Amino acid sequence: MDNMGEIIAAERQKIFGMINSERTRQDQKWGFPQLNNFSEWGSILAEETGELCKELNDMQFSEGSRERITAEAIHVAAVATSIIEHLEITFALKEDLKKSR
Repeated sequence: MDNMGEIIAAERQKIFGMINSERTRQDQKWGFPQLNNFSEWGSILAEETGELCKELNDMQFSEGSRERITAEAIHVAAVATSIIEHLEITFALKEDLKKSR
């Protein structure tokens, strides 16, 4: 792997670690599994995405910071990750219920 590839891979691992830390924080705050329905998950993700968009707009006009953009992007990625985790659980439970009938 060339030097740039190694730098990108290392940065990606750092980012994934940040997302994982945020997921852990979310689970500690809200519990796991969360009992949100699909509409609630969409609303949570939209709210976090809105916060990220605000920070991006602020940066456009020299009022934002890289740290706040990073924090909000991590929140968006962590919520999206949680949705995927909960989808897997939801559909596995539905399959188990079908089999038990």
